[in-house]
Amino acid sequence: MRTVFGVVLIVLGLPVLLAGAGAAVYTGPDDTVPVVDETIDSDASVLSTTHSVFEVTGPTLHVSAGADDAETFVGVAHPVHVDSYLDSVAQESVTEVGLRGEITRTSVDGEASAPGAAPEGLGWWQQSASGSGEQSISFELTERPLRLVVTQPTPGGPLAVDVAVGAEIGGLFVTAVLVGVLGLVLIAGGVVLLVSARRRRRRRDTTDTTDDTTDETAGDTGQDTTAAETGDEAAEPATTRATATGGSLTVVPPGQDGDEAPAPAPEPSGDATPDDERPGAEADGDVIPLHGPRPGPPAPPPPEPPKPTARVSVLAGLLGTGVLVTGCAQVPEQIDNGDRVMSVQAITGDGADEFFAHYTEANNTANAERDRELLATIETGTLLETSRFSYEEQETQGEEPWEPFTVTPSSVAAPRLTEYPLWSFVTTESDDGDGTSWYYLTRADAATPWRARLAVHPESDVDVPAPSIADGAAVVADDEAAEQGMAVLDELAAFAETGTEPEGVDLANAGGVSRLPEHGLQLDDAPAGFGTFDRSCTVRNTDHVRWLTTEFGVMTLASIECTQTMNANTGYRVTIDGDGLGTIPGGAEIVGSSITQSVSFILSVDSDGRATVVGGRMRPTSMSYTEG
Repeated sequence: MRTVFGVVLIVLGLPVLLAGAGAAVYTGPDDTVPVVDETIDSDASVLSTTHSVFEVTGPTLHVSAGADDAETFVGVAHPVHVDSYLDSVAQESVTEVGLRGEITRTSVDGEASAPGAAPEGLGWWQQSASGSGEQSISFELTERPLRLVVTQPTPGGPLAVDVAVGAEIGGLFVTAVLVGVLGLVLIAGGVVLLVSARRRRRRRDTTDTTDDTTDETAGDTGQDTTAAETGDEAAEPATTRATATGGSLTVVPPGQDGDEAPAPAPEPSGDATPDDERPGAEADGDVIPLHGPRPGPPAPPPPEPPKPTARVSVLAGLLGTGVLVTGCAQVPEQIDNGDRVMSVQAITGDGADEFFAHYTEANNTANAERDRELLATIETGTLLETSRFSYEEQETQGEEPWEPFTVTPSSVAAPRLTEYPLWSFVTTESDDGDGTSWYYLTRADAATPWRARLAVHPESDVDVPAPSIADGAAVVADDEAAEQGMAVLDELAAFAETGTEPEGVDLANAGGVSRLPEHGLQLDDAPAGFGTFDRSCTVRNTDHVRWLTTEFGVMTLASIECTQTMNANTGYRVTIDGDGLGTIPGGAEIVGSSITQSVSFILSVDSDGRATVVGGRMRPTSMSYTEG
């Protein structure tokens, strides 16, 4: 059995040894296995992968891409960002990578030949590299889904690039070495068992030979015994007699000391007591005759059972090496793409810090030069409109530009989202200590930067309900709660237009919201034949109104915009007093006007329907007039 087991171990160990040695040589000390090495030629300007290509966790991928005569960009990011960035863009898509490195790819048609912006500087790349020559990035495969993108720093032309991918698996080289060691252990164990089996056979053969010799000796003794019993003088041993001397026995050969051999002892009767059982026999010095044949040599002791040292050693070596191999390698783990989190936090704390650092610098530069185009790179929507109008107002009234300021984020209420546009609420602290401000940031798509859409600067002593945070992200309100909040917004828009206050809405700190019914020119005292004027108010950009949950209900940042139009009849006009109104200079006599003003505010709606408005000041967004 040991021989069979030993042969089996050797047969098993040889391929294991070769596999381990080959894997160690193939992997190398850097634990990296080549996966893909291919040249991609495509009419598309972008090469990308689907997120399903990376279906394992654990390894670290090293991706290199380069073209001989062109610069190359290579980057990896979450599918939410890449999907938006490459939306409607023609591309070459890798959908599968085989075990031998073969790739399956398909051409994806698109309306655009290239993304809307260069990939560098977008901020959402997890890893990226750009430049001439070979560009390389490394990233770990985790439960976070990823898409890989290879293109040019300025995408546009057909793509011709060499792509190489290697997978680094921690401990793979050591594991390969240990597999080779396992093979050696198997072979050594087999050899040990074969040697042990041979020694056992040799020991058994030796034992059998000893038993045969003992049997022959026992046969000779038997012949002597037979001769003695039959009285054969040739075989009978010399007789002796014993005498008692001082309590000891002395053996005297026959014929010595002039004594004759004693007569044979009479046969005991049935009632007689044997000499060796008579009381005092030993004390009287009687001679105990020796009867029967002489004993032969003692039989050899039985052989000890074989010790299991060799077998146990082999099994212990196999078990220990197997455990060592299993615990050493970082085994890749298959993951179901359906279990992956396909959402991203809209903006992180670091992202908010980066944005507001840029916002502060760009805003101060734009304000100093009244640069409307630069301002549009950091602001959008209502905030951009009010800021641009402020430039016009300053120019009309001869005012100085705003003083430089610093905006520092203090908290981020960013939800997790599965698609663009991204959005977040951020609180900030100004350098003058004038209290906390709230900003509503948005990002339309992955090719455009973050911009501030709304800004609310409440009084420092006003409390605002904080959004709820779960797992580091703000919690988006459900549809029912959002509809309840939108109903309150509609009531506020009606109030701005008619002046009728809604029930259950606290306007104590509403700021400019309370003044919306009086915005524009004050024409309530105009004569009956003056002309016409009216006011219309609406919630700005309702598709950009986002609701977050709070401890008491929901909250949002929103803006209501009101427009007043005036047309005077012939013979009537309106004179602008003082320094003027916005871009209408003081002393101007006008017969027609259109004035639009807005107020940004924070609205919190409790689950019982009660609401609180915290607003900033009313600010004009546009003015036009006709002098008469």
